[in-house]
Amino acid sequence: FISEADVLIHDTQYFPEEYEDRVSWGHSPYTYTVDIAVRGRVKQLILFHHDPDHDDTAVDLMVELSRRRLLKHQYDIPCKAAQEGDVIVL
Repeated sequence: FISEADVLIHDTQYFPEEYEDRVSWGHSPYTYTVDIAVRGRVKQLILFHHDPDHDDTAVDLMVELSRRRLLKHQYDIPCKAAQEGDVIVL
């Protein structure tokens, strides 16, 4: 249902090493989010529902690692972290 979506806003709460102990919690690591964005050929990725224990530096790192993973898949799309006050015009 995300195939070629203009924007994918997806739960991206964990780094992979954090996810291992929280598999059944209903949240995703950034690696999963990036991989489905690539498979779905979405046009923009917004990382959402950040872990409350992560500070801005951790969220920025997650965005950077997500961008690198997108490029590793040879898929260059805008990728950012959702922030309070964001407005998305479709």
